[in-house]
Amino acid sequence: HLYSLFENLQSTNYAVHFIVQVNGGDINSNNNMLHCLDMFRNTTVAFVPRYAKSAGTLFTLACKTIYMSEFAYLSATDPQFTIDDDQYSSRGILDTVRRDKTCDLHKFQMKHHDARIENIHNINITRHYIKTHLNGRKYSALVKRMTDGMYNHGLPIGREELKRNININDLDYNHKIRHPYVVMCDILYNKYFI
Repeated sequence: HLYSLFENLQSTNYAVHFIVQVNGGDINSNNNMLHCLDMFRNTTVAFVPRYAKSAGTLFTLACKTIYMSEFAYLSATDPQFTIDDDQYSSRGILDTVRRDKTCDLHKFQMKHHDARIENIHNINITRHYIKTHLNGRKYSALVKRMTDGMYNHGLPIGREELKRNININDLDYNHKIRHPYVVMCDILYNKYFI
């Protein structure tokens, strides 16, 4: 659906506004959506009233402008893999194989190659999107926190913490000047989340 939407709007100058509330998503599907966002020349705006986790964080960062409510948060972006019903970060798989020579290599071998590729890709793409929103400060600590797999994958990175490194617009509901789409978020926020 995203491809069709962008194809239809590509010849116009219309902006696309997304209300993002995502727990995460499939690596390949998210990479396809990120490619769409990268290729789309028009303005893309992400509104995050509550949260955008994992793949949702990357989707939000891929948009040209970001609005977040006071209590909204993003999370780590490190790819997660399921092996025998256990969840592992890409970094966790790499560390396990490197550290524990007696680990069940058959169990990890299939995912080891994918984990290495996805880990490198995730670091590069997160760094790229964060750079597009830089507010003049260093960003390496934020990239590390989002990508290195050492933080709890669901641990919130709040709006104020993000604003120390990147440009985030406030999605506050008592602004005197209100963008029409912020009002739309306000209506949805009150209707569905409170």
